[in-house]
Amino acid sequence: MPRYTVLLALGVVLAVALIACHSGPGDSPTGQQDLDSQPPPPPPPPSAMIVPEYRGPMPTSMDAFPTVSTKDLQKMKKALAKAIKKGTKFAPLHPEFEALWERVETNADSVVAEIGAGNGLFTLVGLERNAPFHTYYAAESDLHSVSFLNYLFTDLKAQGARTVKAVLSETTDFPLPPNSVDVVIIHHQPHLTGYSVADGQIGVVESTIKTVASITSAMKDGAVLHMIVDPKLRHQLKSLAKQDPPFEEAAYAFTRAGFTLEKTELLEVGGEKLMYVMLRNSAATEKKPAE
Repeated sequence: MPRYTVLLALGVVLAVALIACHSGPGDSPTGQQDLDSQPPPPPPPPSAMIVPEYRGPMPTSMDAFPTVSTKDLQKMKKALAKAIKKGTKFAPLHPEFEALWERVETNADSVVAEIGAGNGLFTLVGLERNAPFHTYYAAESDLHSVSFLNYLFTDLKAQGARTVKAVLSETTDFPLPPNSVDVVIIHHQPHLTGYSVADGQIGVVESTIKTVASITSAMKDGAVLHMIVDPKLRHQLKSLAKQDPPFEEAAYAFTRAGFTLEKTELLEVGGEKLMYVMLRNSAATEKKPAE
């Protein structure tokens, strides 16, 4: 038998074997899958959601945000250092941060904690406004961002930074001194909100419950929490278009933990609508009876 005939025969055998490997029991001879003959898909795993009244499907995850590469971090450092040396004002570039700072009350003795400080732009706006405080914790779970915060407020001493401390945290654990914080600030952290479930009830995921517990443990009794939420960042909050924005939904993760919802406001800044809520930690200790 000629050599080319042997090679051709081997090629045919291999082709048949490959087709057999890639064909399932429901595949038709033409390679089209017969969907009707397929078994039903397995049931989804049990939900990790914890709510007191309802158990249902998990919301769309918003936890996987991209991190900053080392190369991009160096570019950011150079660009920001140049902007700071030029005296650039950051408040006009971030009107939502300016609007939030306008609602935050602090004094020279205040201990402030920003949850999810990112690259420090909100902190910069506060420093531009000369917001008074004794200590400012910029808590962030991304290692590159914490490196950038240290460079910004320790090396550059941006905007005359005073006692700004970058804190590397976990997404559900913030290593802040217990019972030490007077004011907590949260912005654009959609995973720290509640969300709508069936029959008009509100749910909250288990990881959020752990995060709220960690934040609460760092707060003094009576400490205040300020939060803005962009409804577009989480599909459950699209009801903002209605006449009555879902403020209770946005604050639910904290109200279920014993916080008191004291103020709500619909902000319109930079052509965008944001929900602002102010809560007070009112469940840390019981009030002693008057003697």
